[in-house]
Amino acid sequence: MPILFPLVLVSLDNIQEHLENPFDQVGEDYIIINAEKIVERLDLR
Repeated sequence: MPILFPLVLVSLDNIQEHLENPFDQVGEDYIIINAEKIVERLDLR
């Protein structure tokens, strides 16, 4: 049990850290925003 608790807590902390900022380009859940493509699609000329 003394080994299990730190293992679980460290794992949960790592998961939380990876999910906090989806724009940091690190991790499985990152978000890429291509501003040029968005402007091109919104061009209403």
